Amino acid sequence: MQRPPDLTDEAWADYRRCQAEDNTLLEQVVDRAAQLENGLISTYDEYHFTWDIDPVPDEQAWPARLKVQAEDFRRAMNELTLLDESGHVPEHPLDQALLDQARHAQRLATTSQRAVTALLEASGLPPALVTSVLVPLSAAATHAASAVQHFAAVAAISNGSSGGRLAEHLQWRMVFHHADGRRELRLAAETSLEATAEFTAQADLRRQLLRRTPSASPPPAQPITATRAAPRQR
Repeated sequence: MQRPPDLTDEAWADYRRCQAEDNTLLEQVVDRAAQLENGLISTYDEYHFTWDIDPVPDEQAWPARLKVQAEDFRRAMNELTLLDESGHVPEHPLDQALLDQARHAQRLATTSQRAVTALLEASGLPPALVTSVLVPLSAAATHAASAVQHFAAVAAISNGSSGGRLAEHLQWRMVFHHADGRRELRLAAETSLEATAEFTAQADLRRQLLRRTPSASPPPAQPITATRAAPRQR
């Protein structure tokens, strides 16, 4: 990308540093998908990124990390399914598969809650930034925890069948809970992206304020001195 003419050296260096971080994270996301596809790992959670959300991150790293969190939520929403190809609840036992779905949602919820904790414990971030990001970020953690509850309810209903065919009304309850769980994952993804947008907006605002130079104040007005008129000559 060609450097925009209105960017200062500092702003351009900051942009290139953020772009490099985004590229690194995206490369690792692609690598993680390739390893899963080739059987090198069995779940996405087995892949270890070069970053960790636990250490206090600097401000530039937060948006990229939250984008990955949002992507994980959205991918789980698409991959955690219940119905078979005919649109029905499968007849074969689902206990283990549904428990695995609840575990997967719980891992995502744990990561999201750790992000909230890391934000609250971070030092050096402006308080206004922390409070604005905290609202959507904590909402993401809440939605993720709700998803776990719904997936757990699906597993509990399935487990209550004792190996027999579930009654139709119980199948519908499973379908509703599973749909609600996937909806909560979608909302967790959306609120994670809202938190990312807050970081970006606040950073951009501060950069604009730092680039502004205060206008020169007008010089003080010269004092007005009264002069006594010379007396008239008679």
